[in-house]
Amino acid sequence: MADLWFYSHAEEKVGPCSGRRMKELAACGGILPTDTVWKEGVERGVTASKVKNFFAPALTPEQAPAAEAPAAEPLGVGRPEEAAEPQAATAPVAASASSWQAPARKGRATAGRGAVIVSQDGVNVKYRKKCTTCGHLDSSWNNMPIRNGMMRGGFYCPKCRKHREVEVHGHLS
Repeated sequence: MADLWFYSHAEEKVGPCSGRRMKELAACGGILPTDTVWKEGVERGVTASKVKNFFAPALTPEQAPAAEAPAAEPLGVGRPEEAAEPQAATAPVAASASSWQAPARKGRATAGRGAVIVSQDGVNVKYRKKCTTCGHLDSSWNNMPIRNGMMRGGFYCPKCRKHREVEVHGHLS
């Protein structure tokens, strides 16, 4: 029987999910390193960043010329009996030094008109849309890459029945 995982993000509990699905969510930003994760039957969760091999490690310049990446180990919170589904070996990493790219510039986003920041990682910002007239908070989250200047979007407020503008301000360092 597969292990069932749960996670908590912005005070919302989600689950059960398979170990494979949890790793996919971590890869696409659905789960952040600061979120709490736990397995079925475990009372206290841990921060997702503490789960071994949950997030792909970032390459450093010293690691870039490596011929192959090691095989991924199964997820686990620390004890072998809590390991999740094993993952297949990863593909080899390119050996040329020219394939290594400098890390992206870190950015910071601040909420503008009609936005509520949920989280950010220096590259992307996750936010919710809020009507500036009636205060209706949209239940979905939206992702946007952080860029210098004002980033705009819009949404339809079901309470006011009108289109509303959303602004998020980006600052790259």
